[in-house]
Amino acid sequence: MSNVAPRLTTDMLKVVVSDMVNCLASCAARFMARFSSRFRSTLRALCICLALGLASSGASADPDLPSFEQVRAQYRETNDLTRVSYLYRRCAALQLNVAALLAKKKQTKAANDYENVANHYMLMAEAVDQEVDKKLKLKSSKPMETVRLSVQFISEQYDKKMKDNMAKRGEIFAGDRVLEAELSECLVPATFAKKLGR
Repeated sequence: MSNVAPRLTTDMLKVVVSDMVNCLASCAARFMARFSSRFRSTLRALCICLALGLASSGASADPDLPSFEQVRAQYRETNDLTRVSYLYRRCAALQLNVAALLAKKKQTKAANDYENVANHYMLMAEAVDQEVDKKLKLKSSKPMETVRLSVQFISEQYDKKMKDNMAKRGEIFAGDRVLEAELSECLVPATFAKKLGR
């Protein structure tokens, strides 16, 4: 009797879990069917950028952010413009983090300068996203909103890295060669774009 009861409970649990999974899948399909293709293309662009941010982490100092050179190499191999957009978003996120640090130190003019560079990078990313959508014959609504969301996500990763540096070294940038190099590369958008052949 004691062996029968656990077996029945396990079988019932499997049936209940299976029914729940089927119900969730059905609900998700109905939910997605209600949204327009514009929303789906925006969601697709966001997912691509997030996936690129989490891909190729082996050679990077930060497990969540591949090095700029890795992403450039992937772009050269695949000619995938989403990698260009991702790098522009990375630079925008980094510039915004620096702007926030400067604003905390009451260096308003310098903070505004970094914020302006970040906005320029976001416009560059938006233009690339529109180029990708045009090639795929998609129309995305609110592409800048998509860019801002992914920049916010990347910015949080940079913020964590900077806080870790401060806790370990007492410095945010000094001693972190990767972060110093990225900051240096992102200072001039036109020069950065030339490295991508843009």
